[in-house]
Amino acid sequence: MRAVKDEIELERIRKAVEVADKTFDRILNFVKPGLTEREIAWEMEKFMKEAGVERLAWEPFIVAAGANSSMAHWGASGTKIKEKDMILVDFGCVYQSYCSDLSRVIFVGKPSAEQVKIYKLVLEAQKFGIGLVKEGRIGSTVDKKTRLFLEKRLSVRQAKNIYRHALGHGVGLEVHELPPLSIRHKHKLAAGNVVTVEPGIYIPGWGGVRIEDMVLVTENGGKVLTKASKKIEEVTV
Repeated sequence: MRAVKDEIELERIRKAVEVADKTFDRILNFVKPGLTEREIAWEMEKFMKEAGVERLAWEPFIVAAGANSSMAHWGASGTKIKEKDMILVDFGCVYQSYCSDLSRVIFVGKPSAEQVKIYKLVLEAQKFGIGLVKEGRIGSTVDKKTRLFLEKRLSVRQAKNIYRHALGHGVGLEVHELPPLSIRHKHKLAAGNVVTVEPGIYIPGWGGVRIEDMVLVTENGGKVLTKASKKIEEVTV
């Protein structure tokens, strides 16, 4: 079954993940006010191609600054980066036919109290969701419980901004494949699956936070494959 990866497949996925992690490190040293979203996306694409990947997992990559990040799948535009912006990036590559998929947030200058609050809440939800990933667990249960985790920590009005996409999806030969972590699908997780866990909060006119990691399903729980930093002090430029 293609959704269950063998060791050769996992090694190729790890290589694709390694390039994605290094790309994020590169972009942290590249981002500055005045650049456009598109220029940042181009730099990410260039770095990945120079690293020898087979191709990009998709294009254009998502580079969404300021209020643009409230749209979960924005793309990249001519919008210029400003001081105090949050930038949502979502990107991946293909190494020997296998994909990576990673989302992070970058703070341009010291983040505001509200930015920190939302970011930490999404990070806590992601940690909670990853903790639910385990062989035999139903994907819809993982998604539902993670949504409830956020709902309990938000007002009724704020809860409307919780992610409407699936919590995650399988990754392998395709960047989106089985099994989904979605309230709409009752796929059972199996050891050897590789899935994303990517909760988000998107506030219209303000911005959005999504944090995405790739996780290997094992009989003992989920093992995070992506290593790019999520510490606020390390993702602030």
